[in-house]
Amino acid sequence: MLDIDFCPTDPYHFAVTNSTRVQVYSPRSLQIVQTLSRFKDLAYGGCFRDDGKLIVAGGNEGSIRLFDVEGKSLLRIFKGHTGPVHVTKFLGDRVHVLSGSDDNAVRVWDIPSEKEVIAYTEHQVSSYDHTVKMFDSRIPESVLTVDHGHPVESVLMFPSGGIFLSAGGNVIKVWDALAGGRLLTTLCHHHKTITSLTFCKNYQRLLSGSLDRHVKVYDIATYQQVHSLDFPGSVLSVGVSPDDSVLAVGTVEGLLSLQKRKPDEEETKKKKKRGPGYTYALKGKTYVPHQIRVRRETPEVTVSVLQELIRRGGIRAALAGRDEKSLNLYANQIGQSAAIDHVLVQLKKTVDQEINYMKQLFEVMGTMDTIFAASQTQSTNQNTDLHEHSNLNLLPSATVQDSPI
Repeated sequence: MLDIDFCPTDPYHFAVTNSTRVQVYSPRSLQIVQTLSRFKDLAYGGCFRDDGKLIVAGGNEGSIRLFDVEGKSLLRIFKGHTGPVHVTKFLGDRVHVLSGSDDNAVRVWDIPSEKEVIAYTEHQVSSYDHTVKMFDSRIPESVLTVDHGHPVESVLMFPSGGIFLSAGGNVIKVWDALAGGRLLTTLCHHHKTITSLTFCKNYQRLLSGSLDRHVKVYDIATYQQVHSLDFPGSVLSVGVSPDDSVLAVGTVEGLLSLQKRKPDEEETKKKKKRGPGYTYALKGKTYVPHQIRVRRETPEVTVSVLQELIRRGGIRAALAGRDEKSLNLYANQIGQSAAIDHVLVQLKKTVDQEINYMKQLFEVMGTMDTIFAASQTQSTNQNTDLHEHSNLNLLPSATVQDSPI
């Protein structure tokens, strides 16, 4: 659903996977320059290879398609998954493709032979089992597992491979892989499900998109929030061009928001002096917004949006906080049908009741966490006291036995 991926090579075209196609946009004109539409059903996760020559994408039918970007030709179809494929990536060697599916499997494919190399089936209910697993493609099992505590929506790793991030629920967690998956810090700046993570240039900034209609910007050095961007819909995907010049955001409502960075006069002067190699930090207020309504040609797109929201458990989150103006699509029906009015009233009561249950549940969980923490601390102190008391009893006894008196 509006998956976004920027090409790592100049001129940094970006792929937007939507409906039954992958569309390639120019970052300069913000117009479509290529359309890849050899899909029989909904497409997901279009991704560039690091040289920009190939694109791989999954789909609802369970297969993975590999395209030549320039020629728009379909080169390979990888078959083996039994569920929709939502994630597709190229491995660093350029000749293997990774895919993740709703059939709970992660598979690696060999491009030249079009065959499966290895399959990992340790996940239960995909990453909605709350875990993040790290795999080495040379061995058939995971080498590291961490518990995120919520259904995992997005995972991001630093190029060094030593630190990675996981996003799910309304939290982002930072893990140290070299220390066996030690939790470094937790970021809790969103109030609804986080759906997407991405880095800016030089990995100095982290961006997170959420169903709360915000994109948060963090300083990697401190993991402190430095900026927040508002959007007109629940955010599903976020992408930033490798030169930080374009920010692309896709929403549940089918809106593709493209924002071009407009450097100020001082930065323009610095660029002339330093040449094309100068860098700058991402600051949301310097972007000039440009929004594109992605074409909706078939009714299955609406159904797919609802299916995606149901899969993410985001129906309530997507509708929460709406005012009368944003829900005016129901205005003609309200007051015209007693049956519809009754259903809407019942729906409101049910939602209010569920929200109340969730508030009570969080209060109970907070109390239990406090009790468990206090119990664990008390138990530790008691064990320490017993150990010290035991040592005190042993020392005099040994002294008496060794004494010549």
